[in-house]
Amino acid sequence: MPIRLRDLTSDPLTGAANRRAFDAEIGRAVNRAGPDDPLALVMIDVDHFKTINDTWGHATGDQALRTRLSIGIAVAPDHATGPDDLQRVADAALYRAKEGGRGRSTMAGPARLAA
Repeated sequence: MPIRLRDLTSDPLTGAANRRAFDAEIGRAVNRAGPDDPLALVMIDVDHFKTINDTWGHATGDQALRTRLSIGIAVAPDHATGPDDLQRVADAALYRAKEGGRGRSTMAGPARLAA
C-alpha cells in the first residue's frame, strides 16, 4: 500500500495536522505575520491526559479528548518574531494556565526587549 502525504502529516485518530505538518507551516506563517496581519499560536493540552492513558488505557484516553483543556496563547509579532520563540512563549503561557488551576487559558505577556 503506498504512503500518502496525508498519512505523514495528520493524526490517524483525530485527522488533525501533526508535528510534521506544523513544522512545515509555522516558519512561513510567522514570516508573513506583521502588525497589520498578526498570527496567534494556541497551545492546547488535555489536562491529566498521560495519567488517563497510563491508568485506564489508550481507548479511555481517546474518549478523554473531550475533557478539560489548558490553553496557552502567543501572538507574532507582539510576543515573538520567530517560530521557535513563538512556540516557547505559547508553551510558557500554557504552563502558566496549568499552574493557575488547569481548565483555563492564558495569554503570553509582552515580549521582553534586549537592553
